[in-house]
Amino acid sequence: MSAKYGFVDPDFIIPENYNVTFKDPKTNPVKVELFRKQAEEMRLNEYDKIVVLGGKEYINVVAKVFPASKLIAPFKGLPLGKMMQTIKKAIS
Repeated sequence: MSAKYGFVDPDFIIPENYNVTFKDPKTNPVKVELFRKQAEEMRLNEYDKIVVLGGKEYINVVAKVFPASKLIAPFKGLPLGKMMQTIKKAIS
């Protein structure tokens, strides 16, 4: 999931650095309507569960695309440092 490109396939290569964020509307992040269209095109809405491994801005966007009953957000409420520690611990 990208604030510039929307939902992307795992093998999608982001062609350049960019500074687009959901925190700052002036950076022109993609709109929820694009995420909804992409979710339909990519058939993401067919999954029973949608896992969001991001902060509250990402969770808020995904919550506008999918029903709350499908969402799993294990890092909800954690600061970035804690999220990174949790991921590192889970990987090792």
